[in-house]
Amino acid sequence: MASILIVDDYPASRYALGRMLRRAGHQTREVDSAREMLQALEDHAFELVVLDIHLPDADGLDLCRRLKSDPRHAHLAVVIVTASYASSDARQRVEASGADAYLEQPVLEDQLDALVSRLLGRG
Repeated sequence: MASILIVDDYPASRYALGRMLRRAGHQTREVDSAREMLQALEDHAFELVVLDIHLPDADGLDLCRRLKSDPRHAHLAVVIVTASYASSDARQRVEASGADAYLEQPVLEDQLDALVSRLLGRG
């Protein structure tokens, strides 16, 4: 069982991602802003962050770069989630941010399970 932080400002998306991950046996914490994400990372040791590409108080790609460059958090697996209508260069921008993976909404449960297992070395 992994401890996973979900960062998304859209309540329905947070709920759906959290529910899928909990059904797979993971512990989740859900927050809706960059500020809350940074506080949660100070309060708890997570193994993976599911991060929305657009947040009201920050850009998800900038946050990912920040996490990956911080020795305290560089070990975290980061999955960037974005709407399927995102720009065609989104995948390249995600890769440049240092994210470990990229998913488009709507996220399918089996797709999420397989990705999390692979990133955490359990699948």
